[in-house]
Amino acid sequence: MKTCYSRWFRTSLLTLLAFLVSGCATQPAPERHTYLLRVPQGEASPVSPGRLSLAHVAVPGYLEAQEVMLMVSATEVRPARFHRWAEPPREGLTRYLSNRLANEPVATDYWVDVVVEELLGTEKGSVRLRADYALEDEAGQVVRGHFDRTVVQSSDGYPALVEAHARLLDQLAEAIAATVPERAP
Repeated sequence: MKTCYSRWFRTSLLTLLAFLVSGCATQPAPERHTYLLRVPQGEASPVSPGRLSLAHVAVPGYLEAQEVMLMVSATEVRPARFHRWAEPPREGLTRYLSNRLANEPVATDYWVDVVVEELLGTEKGSVRLRADYALEDEAGQVVRGHFDRTVVQSSDGYPALVEAHARLLDQLAEAIAATVPERAP
């Protein structure tokens, strides 16, 4: 009797395991999405006597993660499991801002440092960018500024979230350029 019960138990356990494994095997793997911050191709940069050169970009630790991060409450940030940046976010921000600042006409050379305090989207479809920046000219004069804006995504979904990130970075580049004491004609 004991052998019969043991055989029945093993058979039942193996059958249950086979059902569980086959159930997991029929679930399609979630599709992963990867995003780039791309500077739109536009007109050639105007010729100006000076240049805005990005020297350094600092970001908070959560922007060092490959996952796109979302603010889900006043204090909680959550990674989007299947939505990732194609490159380290700090590198993408640096490249994007460098390209944007290079197109701004200025009268003399400036080196720009940017400290991003927050760059997060929300589940409700808004994205906020808070950053401090400093411009230093050739004479060592420093001009400082603060940027804090929120934009609403143009539609639902992660592609629109990334596009909202880019719009805010465009606005940051424009704000930095507007801080320059003497603009080029």
